[in-house]
Amino acid sequence: QATADAPSFPPPRDQSPEAERVVAYHEAGHLFAAYRLRVPFGGRKAITIIPSESYSGVFIFKNILRGVDQEWDGTDRPRIKIERIVQVCLAGIEAQRQYDPLSIRYGESPRDWDGGPDYHQARNLIDHLSSGPKETEAYLELLRIRTESLVQTPINWKCIQRLADILVVERTLSTKRAIE
Repeated sequence: QATADAPSFPPPRDQSPEAERVVAYHEAGHLFAAYRLRVPFGGRKAITIIPSESYSGVFIFKNILRGVDQEWDGTDRPRIKIERIVQVCLAGIEAQRQYDPLSIRYGESPRDWDGGPDYHQARNLIDHLSSGPKETEAYLELLRIRTESLVQTPINWKCIQRLADILVVERTLSTKRAIE
C-alpha cells in the first residue's frame, strides 16, 4: 500500500516466500515511482514487507498536496502533483502485475477486479480533477498507461527487480538504503 496515511493493503492469506516476493514487487513499484516522479518519502522504515493485521506491506510517502488549494490555486500545480501521487499509487499494482499477473485477484472475470486500496486512493484523487465518472475513468486509464510504461521500461524494471530482491532479504528499508 502506498499511503501518506494509514496503510490498508490487506495481508496475504499465506506467508509463503512467493507471497512475500509478490508484496516486495508491489511495494518496490511504489517506491521506484515515487523516486522517479520526485514524490518525497523518508524515514528509517520507508518501505516494509513485514505484515501486520491491517497490511501485508507498506510504502509511506510524504503528502505533497499539503498546503496546496486544489480548487483555487489557479495553476496546474495541484493537477501535476495529483497525477504524480496517482502514478505512485498505481505503480505498486503495475509492478505486481508485471512480476506475476496471476497474483492480481479477480472475481468471476477481470472486469470484477475492484482495484484494491491503491486503486481506490488513486480514483479518489482523480475525482478532484474530473467532471464526472466517465472522465475519471478515462483520466485514470491514461495515468495507468503512463505508469505501466514507467514500470516496464527495461532499466526501470531492473531497478524494481533489484529493490524487490533486497526487500525480500532485509524486509524493511530506510530511505537511504532504498535509494542506494
